Parts: sequence; structure tokens; C-alpha cells
Amino acid sequence: MHDIFLSYDHDDQGRIAGLVDALAPFGWKIWWDRNILPGQTWDEVLAGALEAARCVVVTWTRHSVLSDWVRIEANRARERGVLVPALLDEVQIPLAFQLVQAARLVDWDGRAGHAGFTALVSGIRALVDQGQPAASPPAVSVEERALDAAIGSRLRVHQPAHLITMIRRAESAGLKAILEAESEDARPEDVASRSFDLTFPRDAAGRPLPVNLALRVNSPEFDPPTQEKKVRIAPSRDSGVFDFLLTPRETGDLVIQLEVYEQDVCLASRVLHANGVEQMRGIAPSHAVVSMPLPVKVQPMKAAAAVGGTAAPFQLPRSAPVFAPDPPRPAAPQKRLLPWMKLGAVAAMAFLCVPAIYLSLQRPNAEQATLPSESPPVAPQVTSAHVTSEVLFRTRRAGALIEVNGATCRTPCALPIAAGRVRVVARRGNKVIAETVTIPALPQVTILVDEVAQQIRIREEKK
Repeated sequence: MHDIFLSYDHDDQGRIAGLVDALAPFGWKIWWDRNILPGQTWDEVLAGALEAARCVVVTWTRHSVLSDWVRIEANRARERGVLVPALLDEVQIPLAFQLVQAARLVDWDGRAGHAGFTALVSGIRALVDQGQPAASPPAVSVEERALDAAIGSRLRVHQPAHLITMIRRAESAGLKAILEAESEDARPEDVASRSFDLTFPRDAAGRPLPVNLALRVNSPEFDPPTQEKKVRIAPSRDSGVFDFLLTPRETGDLVIQLEVYEQDVCLASRVLHANGVEQMRGIAPSHAVVSMPLPVKVQPMKAAAAVGGTAAPFQLPRSAPVFAPDPPRPAAPQKRLLPWMKLGAVAAMAFLCVPAIYLSLQRPNAEQATLPSESPPVAPQVTSAHVTSEVLFRTRRAGALIEVNGATCRTPCALPIAAGRVRVVARRGNKVIAETVTIPALPQVTILVDEVAQQIRIREEKK
């Protein structure tokens, strides 16, 4: 003997299968025409099941209201007093059956907590449990859950990206709270959710047991195009965070479909969108100009002795050439004295020029004088190209090998590097990131090696 006889039209078979699955956890024996075995007589088996059932659930749809078989079965159930109608479509119930209240399932989405489904269960229980001992608690419990998923809105082509997922309780903040507390490529506003009902089996003591599910990712524009993870969901608790690594192959709009399966049944599905770009736009490092005082001292030049007396002291710039006065031109000599006159002129010129040249090249001595205090010292500008900064290298995980200007260090570490453009190479295992960055002229500069985005960027820190 069956508890429930299910009457429906064959055009609604797919929808009725969902209703059978929703009623099965209550432990009732359900008969519908899929139970007829090959070789059995259709009308005899159907009539026998209809007469023996404790309850007859008639589903009214746009197909069943036109079916003679459904009307016959509904009429016999009414005569026996075991009719429980359920309205699945917004249709006019045949006049002969309008006096029996129908459970309204027009907007039912499969959830056990739906008001119309709850009314249907109550109507069935009132007929099936007549004269029966009190039913034991259901062998299962149903909880509302939500699938959370997030990925960065802008993804760099050919660089790995993280799709972060979890299954949370309906009242939990879930993945949004995690992203607010931790630094990831995805942001809390990138989280997409999808609600669904999850059925937990119970043990002999009535305690709910964990459920095994599968998370499947379909991403045709990424490598790999498909992925799957087996996850175990505990009752009355959020799941852990599950991470899928995806590498975009194309630019433009990218689509990712995430699905939750229990065995071969899809419980929930969500589509996420991202934008693939060739390069991520970063923040250009700023450049500083450094000024430093440079004290300057001068020395008075010694006076040069002149022929026939002492000349007044004078000062020549160090870069200016030294000139000596030409010797007086002698009177026209006789021919026999001409060679001796030439020799005398050369000697006189040497006598005058050599002391002057010696004084102009003499280095400053202890008689140097400092510029007056009211005259400010000259402060030449020194650009960042002449300043050496202490550069601190950091990564998300310690241990990356940094190579720059022939020097190496293992993060976190610091190197003195001259300001200007340098090429930084970061290595961790087989992963290599190389960027040309500009070191600003600051006392301390921090270079961050982002292994997720495959980027090297500068963060300035002022002491």
C-alpha cells in the first residue's frame, strides 16, 4: 500500500519529478505511473494503486485541466475523501473540484520552506497519519544556504587570477566579511551570491550529518577551461574558502560559470564577469629634488713685483689666463748688437712672466678667509640621480630572491641603490618577475613584489 498516489499529465513529467524529490525526505511511499513495470496492464495497475492509496495528490496545470485521465482520478479521490489538490499553474480548476482547497505552488522554486509546499505537506499528513502512530522526526533536515564567489573586475592577460568561493549560511556575511578583513585581488563589492536549499541527512539520534558537494567552474576564455573541487559541508556552519586559479587568454569581457552539484543534481549556478586587459595601470613613482649647503672659501692673491717698484695687489679668477706686459721696444741698434738684444728681450720676458704664473697656480694656504656670514653660501641643486636610497624589498611571502645592479638579497631585505631607473628581477622557484622601475630620491623606498599580479611596484615611505 502506498501513502500517496500522484495524478498528473505526462507533459508535466519533468516538473512532477521535482515535486516527488521534495516529498521523498518525509518518508512517504509515493506511487506515480513511472512505477508501472513492463508487461503490466496499465488501467488495472493504475486503478489498483488509486484505490489503495491513503492520499491522492492531483496537480492542476495548463495541461492537466484538459486531461480526462486526471479528471477521472480526481473524481475518484474526491469520492473516497482522500483528494489533496495542488495548483502549479495559474489556471481555472474544473468546476467539480473547486470546492476543495488547493495548495498554491504557482511560484514554488523547490524550497521546502515555501508556504504553498508547507500547506501541501500538512494536507497529506492529515490523511496519511490517520490511525497511524506518531511519525518519527524526518530523516533529513533542510537548511537555506548561499553560494558566494568573487574575482577581480580587471584581469591581466596571461597572468594567473584567483576565483574565491565559499558556501555560507543564509544569515552569515560570508565572503564579503572575509574580503573586508584580508587583502585580495577581489573586493567585497565584487562578491556575487546565489541561494539554494541544502538537505542534510540525520543519524539514528536525529543529528544532522555533513554533505558532500562538488564545485564546478566553466571558463572557456581561461586556462584551464574547466575545474572541479570536491567539498564537504558541515551542518549549521559556513564552509571554508575555496580558491580556483584561472589564467585569462583574451582581452575584453570574460565569463565564468560556477555551479554547485550534489551527485548529478545542480543545486545552484552563478555567472561572473571580468575584463581582460594587456597591462594594469599602476601609480608612477614621484621624484624628489635634494638641496644641500656647500661652504665656499676664497684666498686673496699675492701681489706681483713690477720693475722699478711694487705693483698694487690684484686678484685674477683661477680660470682666467695670465698675461705679462711686453718689454719696452729698444732703439734701433747697430747691426753688430742685434743678436745680443734679442737674447736680452727673452730674458726680460722670462723674468716678468714666471713669477706671475707661479702666483696664479699657487694653492690656497693658511691665510684663507671665510665669506662674511651675511652672504649666504651657494647651495647647488642635486638631482635624484646623485642620491642613494635604502631600498626595502617586500613580498606577500618571504623568500623571493631579488637581483638588482649586480647585488642580490632574499626578501624581506634592504639594498642601497642610487636613484634613477634600474631593472629589478624577482625569482621564486620557476616564477620570474622582471620590471624596470624608477627609484625616487628618498631616504627609504619600499619595493613591493606582487606575485599574484606579476608586478613590481614602488611604495614610498617617509621616515
